[in-house]
Amino acid sequence: MSVMPQTSCANDGSDLGGLPLKLVSEVPLGGQPTRLDYESFDPERHLLYIAHLGDGEVIVFDTHAGRVIGRIPDVLNA
Repeated sequence: MSVMPQTSCANDGSDLGGLPLKLVSEVPLGGQPTRLDYESFDPERHLLYIAHLGDGEVIVFDTHAGRVIGRIPDVLNA
């Protein structure tokens, strides 16, 4: 018998699944909700690069501003 950990998605400051993760905000990224695969963070520039292979692009997210600041198109053909 296995026991699955309980997780909470409530924005109440509680830990998620026993990990020290907390929901800070939900931000719409645009595009189709498919294949958001890999992320890479540049801590010096506060940029999060998100591979959105469902749309064939990389989303550039500014973690200080809390918004998408750019898109790199056609990554499937590069």
